[in-house]
Amino acid sequence: MTQTLAQKRLVQALVVWILVIVGIRIFSLFDSIPFVYENLSTFIAILLIYPPVLLSLKDKTRIEYWRLDLLSLKTGLKFFLIASLVVFPCAFLVNHFYQRIAFGNIYHAGSSAIWPYYMFMQLCLIAFPEEFFFRGYLQGVFNGVFVKRRPVFSTPFGWGPVMVSAIFALSHSLITLQWWHGFIFFPSLCFAWLKEKTGTIWAPILFHWCCNLFAYWVVIHY
Repeated sequence: MTQTLAQKRLVQALVVWILVIVGIRIFSLFDSIPFVYENLSTFIAILLIYPPVLLSLKDKTRIEYWRLDLLSLKTGLKFFLIASLVVFPCAFLVNHFYQRIAFGNIYHAGSSAIWPYYMFMQLCLIAFPEEFFFRGYLQGVFNGVFVKRRPVFSTPFGWGPVMVSAIFALSHSLITLQWWHGFIFFPSLCFAWLKEKTGTIWAPILFHWCCNLFAYWVVIHY
């Protein structure tokens, strides 16, 4: 791909991103309507998945980041498990002491009747579409422009994934402003690294999914 073509695709991708965020924001404004509220996650998932798919059909290009061959799936699962074994025990300890020191909260037993539904929704309507759009589509486009990379844990990593991670965090605030959205940048870097390491979005999807489940678990138990 020539640098000029890569830059044109970057401009196109930024326009698509803006239109997607505007579309999500419009749907969010009408969430007082029962039909919209009940199906908001589905509408958002469609807005995130369809543009990259339609662009690939228009350009007659293959979407490489969601390969379904056995090797890609095994590689994605392998690095998801490695990342989880490294990150989540540390996250548990940090959260535990943070809750005690900052808020005086202690761990308590908790349960939720909606766990099965929440797990399904987070995987199919949150983690998959978000990783498909941001790590699959946007990160691939940004990598075509910002080609200089340095090894991070033996994996080439450049400004493309960093910028997409910033856009990912910003997107949350553009839809609904929350003070903690800036912290999304950091797990997003993990998602980005997993995409760079494996070449597909399967590891980022699973890791993103588990991060969201961990956050919900914290809400229930602290």
